[in-house]
Amino acid sequence: MKTDAMTLPRAALLDVLHNRITARRAEIAKRDAEFGTGRVRVTSYMENIGWPELFGYDMNRFFTDPAFAIEQRLRQMIFWTDNVADDTQPSLALPADVGMYFDLTLFGQRIVHTPLGVPEFSPHPLAESLALDTVGAFDFARTGIMPLLIANYHRMREIIADAYDNRLTVTFPCFHRGPLDIFVQLRGYENFLEDVAERPEVVHAFLRYFTDARLRYARARQAFLGDDALPPTTFVADDWVNIPFIRPDMFHEFVVPAYRRIREQEGPVRSFHTCGNFEAVVADLHAVFPEMHCLEVSGWNDVRASTRCCLLRYTCAMPSR
Repeated sequence: MKTDAMTLPRAALLDVLHNRITARRAEIAKRDAEFGTGRVRVTSYMENIGWPELFGYDMNRFFTDPAFAIEQRLRQMIFWTDNVADDTQPSLALPADVGMYFDLTLFGQRIVHTPLGVPEFSPHPLAESLALDTVGAFDFARTGIMPLLIANYHRMREIIADAYDNRLTVTFPCFHRGPLDIFVQLRGYENFLEDVAERPEVVHAFLRYFTDARLRYARARQAFLGDDALPPTTFVADDWVNIPFIRPDMFHEFVVPAYRRIREQEGPVRSFHTCGNFEAVVADLHAVFPEMHCLEVSGWNDVRASTRCCLLRYTCAMPSR
């Protein structure tokens, strides 16, 4: 294992990253020449909870100290490029970050992180009362963790201008959480199964509500950033698309309509993530998201089985921690 990224002085990080970007670009070009530009490209990444233990820091500092977050992001990209020979291309764009599940806080979910980065979720009122007023209507600038996220974004831009000569850019996160993921997390899995059996119309209503909340966030984000339009494509992360915790018929009845609505409202879905086993519905995913070119797979899935029924331009392999 190459550990240069752990000891490089901060002042050298950006130049070293530039060198890694150039070297990785040459490596990818060499593979393209050997296997063809139409090959399936394999990318990977460290689960965010892997970095604090590896580098020896408290994840809460990463979420609250923008200068440290910038430095650590640079070190992580250098480390991954040095140690993983895949098609991942390091980037000079750094995301403002307050946790992977920031979007859940828009609906009143309270989350704290252990020093190693493990998110701990407080019980949500929706688990006790199946009513829309338990999730409310979020305010982009004020609800949940959004004030910290916005403050981190502004501070990162200031630091990059002052300390990095604007050689980096900062991105503001999109809302990627899938509606099934949100509903099951807030409602609870056993309650969700009962709702599917006894109150299917309410399940549809909540999935539609969370789908529309993605669009509300996207439009508020567009106004906040002063963008001319919504992003041209979108991404869906829905960990509860996980067979057998849901059955394929449940996916067809409840999830597919919500996914169609996401595509209609937000544009082409180019990438999809679930940590679960999706082999039984992968063809249906490809059908509802025909523009998808990146499918994230985990150890729960057989890559060959997952790609046999549909040709994907890229397959993104997600390593475990």
